Amino acid sequence: MRRIQLGDYNNLFQEIKNDPQLFYRYTRMTLVHFQKLVQMTKPYLTKKSPRALVPELRLLITLRYLATGDLPITIALAFRVGESTVREVVKEVCHVLYKVLDPLYLSSPTEEDWRKYAHGYWNRWNIPNCVGSVDGKHVRLRCPPRSGSLYFNYKKFYSIVLLAVADHLYRFVLVDIGAYGGNSDGGIFNDCNIGTNLSNNTLNLPNEQINLPNSNLKTYTYFVADDAFKLSKRIMKPYSSKNLMYKQRIFNYRLSRARRTVESAFGIFSNKWRIFHTAISMLPETADLIVTASVCLHNYVLKEEQQNGHKMYSQEPSFKDNTNESSPWINIPSNFEEDNDVRYAENQRNTLSNYFISEAGKVEWQHDYVQRGVYADE
Repeated sequence: MRRIQLGDYNNLFQEIKNDPQLFYRYTRMTLVHFQKLVQMTKPYLTKKSPRALVPELRLLITLRYLATGDLPITIALAFRVGESTVREVVKEVCHVLYKVLDPLYLSSPTEEDWRKYAHGYWNRWNIPNCVGSVDGKHVRLRCPPRSGSLYFNYKKFYSIVLLAVADHLYRFVLVDIGAYGGNSDGGIFNDCNIGTNLSNNTLNLPNEQINLPNSNLKTYTYFVADDAFKLSKRIMKPYSSKNLMYKQRIFNYRLSRARRTVESAFGIFSNKWRIFHTAISMLPETADLIVTASVCLHNYVLKEEQQNGHKMYSQEPSFKDNTNESSPWINIPSNFEEDNDVRYAENQRNTLSNYFISEAGKVEWQHDYVQRGVYADE
């Protein structure tokens, strides 16, 4: 059979198993982690038909589609299978990846988890009581059939939205996937599960205010976000005035360092799974599934590598995702929080800005960075 004689699975793939670096570039993970993933998904990918593709091949086809961003026909030719087979395999395997990985690598955080994230943000990013960084990413689609302007966004391309909260180690801890890219005025954050649960206080965040390190000052735990979000006691964003006081500029710098976690998470995510560097040529429902499975894979690979002592991803600019600058689609309507909560949020932000210039809360390099004016896009 030509698939056995010429297909990548029986030839190239077997060869590169002996080359760890090439294998990683080919599958976006180590051989050990690939084999573990095969064992986890095998019960759901095994078919009774003797002509069916073996589970390892089905998983490999999907990983190559996600890793390269190539058209299904290109993947089909490489593995000597039909284009329709590739489309069906990708859809099925992504569903299985979500089913298997989601409970283990993307489960809803508990209160104890949030406290661990806060500890991690303080130790790694020098920002207290922060439990995550939130932002959104437009995932590009080929023009969906009969969709009108639903998916056509303000950047003039078709998309669905991936809204995510990242922890201090670039892992996604909350995601909402599939909002129409054309929802530029509806307040996607307000309408999604993350925003709704935050508003209803059902995210398992600690209810009490928590002391800032080495201080009697207290704040609620909160997410950091850019200026597109509405300020609340659970969402801290930069001061936006042009004529800022010194302590406000320090606050913006400290906030920007923490906010880079979600920017870097999106960068790592899209650089590893390069399907997100191009337009997905699948139906929107399948695209939702592809994004969901890829998020699970992102967390799987990161967590497995971190637990096995692999080098952490650096905070280099190359990992920054630049596709979501000034994203108006994420604006939150003014009724998201009560006015008194907004006033409380302003006081909480002022508390943090005062803390960051105190002996208890300052870091030695912040003055130089702010004086050079590099903190905004560092």
